Amino acid sequence: MRGKALAGLLGLLVVLVASAEEMGLRDFNATQFSGLWYEIALASNLEPQTPPQLKKMGAVLVEREGPYLTLTSVSDHINRCVKETTQAVKGDAPGKFKFPKEPGNKDVTVVATDYRTYAIVNVAFQKGRTAHSVLKLYMTCVNLLRS
Repeated sequence: MRGKALAGLLGLLVVLVASAEEMGLRDFNATQFSGLWYEIALASNLEPQTPPQLKKMGAVLVEREGPYLTLTSVSDHINRCVKETTQAVKGDAPGKFKFPKEPGNKDVTVVATDYRTYAIVNVAFQKGRTAHSVLKLYMTCVNLLRS
């Protein structure tokens, strides 16, 4: 039951993010956002792939380095652990970031967070002529231990 409710909530959030042009936090604090986050759910408008080739994210370490956010992620990719580090530059509003070296220039928006327990992040990018959006729900280790 919890899974269905969470999936429904994420679906609703995808619709809200897709329809809102100025989504994001007005007073985002990158230093407070730094830390270890675990991805627990996602919703997207991507077509399912056969065989599934999407990387499954496990955790992301977010660190502030000058004007950049450095993200170090660990994921399970075809039965082997992959560590990847990328840098995001500030976008045009608080809580918005760009990954200019990624194919398609990914835009990331922190939609909501309390900096301690949860974060909702939208990742938008172009693939060919089609715009895609992936909405992710993150939790911290402290909150996972309480569940």
